[in-house]
Amino acid sequence: MEVFSIIFSDKKAVGLFHHFIYTYPNLKLKSEDSDTAYFINTKTKVSEIYFHYLVVDEEEYQSNYTASERKKIQDFFMSAFFIIDLQYRDEFFLQEILKDFLSKNSNILNSEKIKILYSHSQKGIFDSAKKMFNL
Repeated sequence: MEVFSIIFSDKKAVGLFHHFIYTYPNLKLKSEDSDTAYFINTKTKVSEIYFHYLVVDEEEYQSNYTASERKKIQDFFMSAFFIIDLQYRDEFFLQEILKDFLSKNSNILNSEKIKILYSHSQKGIFDSAKKMFNL
């Protein structure tokens, strides 16, 4: 499975994503442990998304991102930010989830002026899901 992170400028957005993924009709909660929720794709019945629902702490942040990536993140937000991690199996399904999340929550994200970065383990850090996935 690949790792994908969403970095928000506001903790409210973390709550929005948490609610969204637990109620997303194409995912079904399989199990949970102390920091991760495991979801299966309702269509394929395959374990699809592991949602690490605890916000990434400073130690994880320092070890998971290079100095140049940390600079890019800090320069983009210029203040506090909140990182959540997903592990995923199918990138096209991940894209569908992101599009649906952004569509469903666009009014709140825009009205609150919540900034978002996306971090893909293979592609790097992007300020737009469209740029990252060439949508």
